[in-house]
Amino acid sequence: MVGPNLADPGAGVASMSHLPRLTGAFVLATFCMALASALLWAWPRPDPLVLARQQPDTEEQWGTGTRVEAASGKAVPDTRELQVGTLRAGLRHLRHAPRATRHAPRATRHAPRAAFAFVTIVMANTVMGAVMTTTPVSMVADGATLTLVGFTISGHLLGMYAFSPVVGRLADRIGHLPTAVAGQAVSIASALLSGLSHGSVAMVMAGLFLLGLGWSFSLVAGSAMLSDATPAALRPGVQGMTDTAMNVVAAVGAGLAGPLMHTLGFGGLNAVAGALVLPVLVFWLFLVRAR
Repeated sequence: MVGPNLADPGAGVASMSHLPRLTGAFVLATFCMALASALLWAWPRPDPLVLARQQPDTEEQWGTGTRVEAASGKAVPDTRELQVGTLRAGLRHLRHAPRATRHAPRATRHAPRAAFAFVTIVMANTVMGAVMTTTPVSMVADGATLTLVGFTISGHLLGMYAFSPVVGRLADRIGHLPTAVAGQAVSIASALLSGLSHGSVAMVMAGLFLLGLGWSFSLVAGSAMLSDATPAALRPGVQGMTDTAMNVVAAVGAGLAGPLMHTLGFGGLNAVAGALVLPVLVFWLFLVRAR
């Protein structure tokens, strides 16, 4: 949350380094990222993934199924159904969603929830990335100072991260699915506020805060749902694929956001961002009807 306000402190660093004024913030950010990487490398000992793999996991049997061994006639786990921790197995788990029924194996019945979580996470990150990256450009074009832009992005980051524990408790209390859907409502409210701001800094700041909060609802609840709906042996592959997809799609969305804002304006861009919530809501209706 402090990062967006490093332009002025960074200017001093840039001056000492004989760099352009605005590059000082990037120098400070690079130092902070290096420090964070060192802490993450040294601090979590033993590795949380190693600990997770040591825990007994009854869920691992969800997707294995059984097959009859020709020699002994015994039913044994069909390891062909579960390629442990691989990206291919995770993709197959998500692709079970369209053909899952109440009589299907347990892993298959959980696959629609995993697929819903995947879509929720990817769409939330795309909406957030597209609007966040273009907001400073829009604000400066409307006459806002870099200080106001910094406070606006800090408020956005406050919404993204500061309330994560509260969102997590809410998800535990009312369920992951309702919390994720609530996140879509918050994102729509954000698009309305920002899209109708017409240069109002207060409305943009409120809209960006809600954008971050909607992202938090979607990511916290979606990640928990994805983990719960995926056998532990498949989680590394599924979560890795989800992280890759959410960042790749968000990068594409951010790249397209500039031309869209140039063509449609900031209000039009927010309208498109609000429309990206619709696939999540349609998928939610599918899950409700499939119960």
